[in-house]
Amino acid sequence: MAELSISSYIKDLVGILNVPVSLYNQKLCLLKHFYDFDEQYDPLSCDKELLNIISANSLNKGKKLYLTKDGNVIFYATLVCLDNSLVVVGPLIDSNENITEHVRFNALKHHAKVRPITRCSKISILSALSLIYKSLYKKDIDVQDLIGTETPTLIKKETRQQVANVLIRSVENTTPHNDSSYEIKIRQAIMRGDSSALKSALDTPFVGKRGVIANNNLRSQKNLAIVDITIASRAAIDAGVNAELGYVISDGYILQVEDAKTSQEAEDLYRQCAFEFCSLVKQTKSHFNTDNKIIKQIADFINKNFYKKIYIKDIAKTLNFSCEYIERMFKDKTGLTIGQYLLNVRLNQAMILLNGSDRHIFEIAALTGFNSQSYFIKAFKDKYKITPKTYREKIEGVL
Repeated sequence: MAELSISSYIKDLVGILNVPVSLYNQKLCLLKHFYDFDEQYDPLSCDKELLNIISANSLNKGKKLYLTKDGNVIFYATLVCLDNSLVVVGPLIDSNENITEHVRFNALKHHAKVRPITRCSKISILSALSLIYKSLYKKDIDVQDLIGTETPTLIKKETRQQVANVLIRSVENTTPHNDSSYEIKIRQAIMRGDSSALKSALDTPFVGKRGVIANNNLRSQKNLAIVDITIASRAAIDAGVNAELGYVISDGYILQVEDAKTSQEAEDLYRQCAFEFCSLVKQTKSHFNTDNKIIKQIADFINKNFYKKIYIKDIAKTLNFSCEYIERMFKDKTGLTIGQYLLNVRLNQAMILLNGSDRHIFEIAALTGFNSQSYFIKAFKDKYKITPKTYREKIEGVL
């Protein structure tokens, strides 16, 4: 079958189901992408090992049409053509799943940028690909056979064996896992913004031991650190820290954990992250302590759009209130005008970039929504009594 014909089939598939598709030759070299987003958002482009895993069924088992799961819920569908080129559809999420956090973690795992993952049921994508299969190979294929029950049964059996192994190891070592009070104390300290209580909780000697969640010790410690960072970020968000900011910080620390060379380094990164979230909660409560739903909606809008040009009328329209009403309520509840809050958010984001990036000052100004570099410098100096350049030099130890 000529490549043009395969491309024609794929274009029809994309047109009907609006799914991302990639076409590879038999050596797994990319022939063409069929999607409307940059490759930096595509896990297959960012992680070649993932492509090897997805192609393994055709290379090792000779399958022509099959599904491959990436984690618990994200999956890819693969069709092998007559010339052994591969049509790979995905990443996809079954339309019945609800997994916002898995989307973010999946991108992180494959070093890709975060984007919404297309929803498409397994039956729908396999049904569509089975029609192409029939055109190519002149025979039918049963979609239900493709989904099958053998693999899930095997997975369940292997999982039960792992659980049994953990239980045996725990009994033989006569050392149980730590009870939940350890995690609860840490979470409560973060939610109160109490760094002393957090230090006390973190320094508490283990009664039991941490779980083993990978066969390799370093990998296990990294996984535990990632879990702990996720818990810390959720505690901070529950305590009022803006969710988007919480995700940015946790993602940054998780990426750093992935680069850790030792177990101790992974644990140290988690502790540092926990204290940063604790400090952020304290700062949030001192400047913005309200349970008012409308105020939180205004704050969420600003935190998600701080890098854009924001007008109060846009916020009012989104919330279905008048400009006068939301301005008055925000000032009454927070002591800040909406404009002052927006400026604080932009300056806080600029501080993150000054601390952790080598971007030029004018780039940071643009990235955080300031109209000009000069206005950014003035606003930064008014709040922190130091210019952005001098601040960066201090944290780099130049001065």
